[in-house]
Amino acid sequence: MAEFKQNEIYFGFRLQKIEEINDIHSTAYLFSHEKSGARLLYLKNADHNKVFNVAFKTPPENDWRALTVPRGSFRSPGRKCL
Repeated sequence: MAEFKQNEIYFGFRLQKIEEINDIHSTAYLFSHEKSGARLLYLKNADHNKVFNVAFKTPPENDWRALTVPRGSFRSPGRKCL
């Protein structure tokens, strides 16, 4: 695999930062998408387990909805949830 270079663009993502993380024996590459601003974190290491995660920021519509608890969150496991 070719090495990434800081501030270069790869498939629309600019490499912002490269950092060694010794605790997990990895190199972190932080990318930022040029058009959308989406961030991508790539951890390069010797682990053969190929895992990925996708997360989306979903801010509340207003302050009131931020305090809303989803229905059924506190029901006991023995009761049937509707």
